[in-house]
Amino acid sequence: MPALTELGVPAADIARVHRPIGLNIGSRTPAEIAIATLAGLIADRNARPGGFDF
Repeated sequence: MPALTELGVPAADIARVHRPIGLNIGSRTPAEIAIATLAGLIADRNARPGGFDF
């Protein structure tokens, strides 16, 4: 993420960025991508890996 570093974004903030966004559920439509993204955010908020790892 050199572009973020060049913009002066602190390394700690860059480390918080997740790529790709959301869970890998095979999303194809905008609605499915939104669901995958929200699921990924909820998993992060609850300190869970997402997917089938419990």
